[in-house]
Amino acid sequence: MKKSRCRSIFLLFWYIFLTQSMTAAFGGNAILHVSSRTKDETFCISYDSLAQRLPSSLEDAVPSQLLDLSQATGCTLQEFHQHTSFSDKTVALLSGKCTSKQKAELVQQMNGRNILLINTTNYYTGHFGQTIELSSVNVTVASITWADYSQIFLHKRPISLKLFAPPKPVWDPNMIVLTVFSTAFVMIGAGWAACVERSTLRNLTTSSDDDKIKEEKFSKLQAESSQNLMSIGVVGVWFLFTCVLIVLLHFFYPYMVYIFIAIFSLSGSYSLYQCLLPACSLVLPAIYEIQANTVPCFKNKVKLRDLVLYVFSLSLGIYWAVHRNASYSWAIQDLLGASLCIICLQSLRLQSFKTLSVLLLLFLIYDIFFVFVTPFITQNGDSVMMKIATGGSTAMGSDQYRAHESESVQYVATAQPKESLPLMFLIPLMSRNPLARCNEHLYSILGFGDVIIPGFLVCHNAIFDVRTGTKMVYYLASSLGYLCGMIFCMVSLVLMNSGQPALLYLVPGTLITTVVLAYIRGDLPKMLQDSHSQANAQTNLTSTQKTSEEEEDYIDDSENGDHYYLISQYTSQEKKERL
Repeated sequence: MKKSRCRSIFLLFWYIFLTQSMTAAFGGNAILHVSSRTKDETFCISYDSLAQRLPSSLEDAVPSQLLDLSQATGCTLQEFHQHTSFSDKTVALLSGKCTSKQKAELVQQMNGRNILLINTTNYYTGHFGQTIELSSVNVTVASITWADYSQIFLHKRPISLKLFAPPKPVWDPNMIVLTVFSTAFVMIGAGWAACVERSTLRNLTTSSDDDKIKEEKFSKLQAESSQNLMSIGVVGVWFLFTCVLIVLLHFFYPYMVYIFIAIFSLSGSYSLYQCLLPACSLVLPAIYEIQANTVPCFKNKVKLRDLVLYVFSLSLGIYWAVHRNASYSWAIQDLLGASLCIICLQSLRLQSFKTLSVLLLLFLIYDIFFVFVTPFITQNGDSVMMKIATGGSTAMGSDQYRAHESESVQYVATAQPKESLPLMFLIPLMSRNPLARCNEHLYSILGFGDVIIPGFLVCHNAIFDVRTGTKMVYYLASSLGYLCGMIFCMVSLVLMNSGQPALLYLVPGTLITTVVLAYIRGDLPKMLQDSHSQANAQTNLTSTQKTSEEEEDYIDDSENGDHYYLISQYTSQEKKERL
């Protein structure tokens, strides 16, 4: 009992976090092509796309040489006098101290072509200010991150630059992959829960034990399952906890992110072990058992197969934690995340459909507030959810870069990769458009909460189908509603070109579908019952059906004058009494 309770508390920590999905947003971004004698590279830059125009292709872009003034801000003419030739060059200046227009006017006086403002406050470049103040100057002003600009110093002089803005991609094929995968994870978790429920009810109703023993088993099963049931009070407490947690993450992200990385590594490993164990049990029979107290942390006997599987899962989780910033780490994170979502759906239950509805509506409001409302509250106009989901709070500042002086390199940034919360699915962008470089992560992301929270309703419907014998009607209908919600979410991403709160589409898609279908079929009163009432009704119904079947199996052979009972559960004494 204690082990089941600890497991439930552990799973509760994860089931209500990060309901956020987003794809690349490209407005105001462009590409900087760098060419030298050593190599060619491209970097993402931002510019005022309303006031200035750039060529749409690399072939149409006009080349210019780089003039490095990264020690100056370019706010006064004194900073330019030591350099004699500015003609048709791209001047690199530090951002700040004066407006972009003032810098552009001074560079225009010196016959410069472009300005490359080095942003030392953000690791990733953001959108350039959407203003019209630069429309009166003939100098193109673009912004680049300090980390990217430091890479340009690795090129040998002279350095040729080209600025161009290719058309924005309308959509990316990984949206389809993300939609299919998330729907599959929801259906697998809910289907697994339904299989467990069906097996449990079958064991209770087909057992040869007498009614008293069956009642004791059923009471024990209810007591164990109640550890995983969440009442409306628990839902309210965890909702408040989640709101407080996300606010703390907004202010203390650089410190808390490592705690979540460690916890995800361990919990994902355990979830992967739980998911793989049934399959391994079928393929590899338990041939050898290790005696108790032989292996550390295992006080009971342990099967060698289980131990090897657990070591493999734990090693994979630790490997991900060490190499989480590698180019391939997204695949391991998705595997661990999928296992975590499936185990949460398979293990946790809500007390009733009413409680589940309250949960969905609360987190729908939560998602909308932290995505759409918080930009009007925060000082910089940032969405709290977007900033946390993309790791924006860990943007590297200039104090985290170290400058080294040499003959050819004046400033070299040694930036570390930005840490992101590992509570989301990552699918790499499949588009070959150059602007894909301007996406902060080069991924489309979907929070685990966008799978778990609507998945609770699909799971509830699957169990309801088992208990009422509706042939998985509600399970399939709510799964279809989830799929439609994901499709609407992706369409909104394309049309609005910004991150969307996925629950805004997933909650109506699943909840409305369930309520309307239950009302049409007349099952709404049954669905509003709590889980224990449904289970009791199913057990009583099955017992009644079994009694009827036993009575029908009594055969009266009038010709021979013999009576037979075909029910194997009857003992010889019971048969004599019936005759």
